[in-house]
Amino acid sequence: MMTSIMASASLPAKGVERASAPHWPRDLDLSTMTQSYAERLFQQVAEAYLAFRREFYHDLAPDLATLPPEHDGVQQAQVAQTAEHFLNVLPRTLKALPMVGGLLEHLEAVADIHSLSSHERGALHNSAMLFLHGTQGGIRPWYAEWVADSAERLSHVNAAEYYLSYPWDGLLYFTPEELARYTDALHVGDERGVERAFATLAARLEQALRDPIGMQPQLAFTGPEGEDRAAVFHLKTEAALALAAFIIVGASRSTLSSAKPSLPVASALAPHPPEMDQLFASSAHHGGG
Repeated sequence: MMTSIMASASLPAKGVERASAPHWPRDLDLSTMTQSYAERLFQQVAEAYLAFRREFYHDLAPDLATLPPEHDGVQQAQVAQTAEHFLNVLPRTLKALPMVGGLLEHLEAVADIHSLSSHERGALHNSAMLFLHGTQGGIRPWYAEWVADSAERLSHVNAAEYYLSYPWDGLLYFTPEELARYTDALHVGDERGVERAFATLAARLEQALRDPIGMQPQLAFTGPEGEDRAAVFHLKTEAALALAAFIIVGASRSTLSSAKPSLPVASALAPHPPEMDQLFASSAHHGGG
């Protein structure tokens, strides 16, 4: 039996009013209508979240009512370790060459999307907290509307680099057709349409919590033409690693840096309810201004 997480935050039962957000009809009780379905989604994500706490925060006794322990380490896939090794041992004289600048920038991006820092762990924790609070006891109208608002904002993100900086925002990405179906379901009070959208969101979030290092590179190429951008990125990665290896053959491995690149753009997500602040990891963003 999962411990209740609602006691630690008082969230609005009728939703958070936003002028531009699609609204669930106020004469229909979405939470009651979706209670049984939402309970299964809640359990699905809660179990994955507790496993995430144990593995990636080294939390021996995780629960749903407390913040995860502080953990500043960077967990990395092998390709990230290789990229950072090359960045560290590449001779300084070569780093100054203009032709090497693009190589360095790409290797930094490779290391970033295949690494899980305290910031990325915190952002994923925040995403899970929003989902769990938004679905306990039924899908809450404030959360259903926040998801729609955020997905609408993400639909206007044009920078191809956006999801490289905010990969977990990709959990909330809807194609134009999916977004139209979801917002229509909200407008007309179609709880089955809302449940279908939330089943997809729960599946994505569960996968991210169970394998964040594997899921993060996938979400980094969310959006239109994402598959094409991913293919080009991976081809450039192969070329960059091969070139770096050629340049520094025989160089000794140096200490990996845990520093992460600064975020180049602001988050496009809708502002979250202020009552959620006490549940969020302070090192990670969640929601735009």
